[in-house]
Amino acid sequence: MLGVYVRAFPDVTFTGESVVEGNRAALIWTMRGTHRGTFMGIPPTGRSVEVRGTSIVTIEDGKVKHGLNIWDTAGLLRALGMLPDL
Repeated sequence: MLGVYVRAFPDVTFTGESVVEGNRAALIWTMRGTHRGTFMGIPPTGRSVEVRGTSIVTIEDGKVKHGLNIWDTAGLLRALGMLPDL
């Protein structure tokens, strides 16, 4: 999945911080990049984007057993000019 983002936003960077409790971890992250490739069927716009999200994983026996990603899809579409500003 990461390849999809790198192709669409070749200068993509992720920053974030994590919280770990037992076998669960949460990463609160921000993705930044410039839309230079097709993403979600949207041709390149050349726009810069900043998207926030959270990823939560449960680890058992050294492997990810469950993962959940929550991110601001509407904010990304708004940054790409596909949705009106609020």
